[in-house]
Amino acid sequence: ADPANDALKLVPWAGAAVNLMAPPAPGGVAYCFLPLPVQTGLSFHVNGFFELSSNRRDVWRGHRDLAGDGAKRALWNLALLRDVAAPCALRLLAKAATLWGPGSRYDNLWPLLSALPDEEPQEEHHRHHQTGKEGDPWRALASAVLALAAR
Repeated sequence: ADPANDALKLVPWAGAAVNLMAPPAPGGVAYCFLPLPVQTGLSFHVNGFFELSSNRRDVWRGHRDLAGDGAKRALWNLALLRDVAAPCALRLLAKAATLWGPGSRYDNLWPLLSALPDEEPQEEHHRHHQTGKEGDPWRALASAVLALAAR
């Protein structure tokens, strides 16, 4: 651990949740202990100790020109999703398979890259967010879940 990053207070804590008593539906929400006004495009919710934008309305995302603490925050969020939230989501999928068995209910819980938005709204382009697929945390999470499942 780099002591220069101690001020960032990064904690590797994340999880995935869905109501296993109801059919899955797109509309998963991101949480950082409290709900954020962020639709992930996934069919499960994601809670994590994310680095948030200053207005607490989104997780910090990276773009090509980002440097310094901003770049560290964006990389942190991606690492948190890939290394902590993705295994949690895979355990959620395993539990759903045990409860539901095979079928469309279970199939609809899996992340679909094609169902995730390709771009953020145009007004986001001029802020610290990246438009397009690069740096999208929810696409990175979906990819990591699928990669873990393929192992």
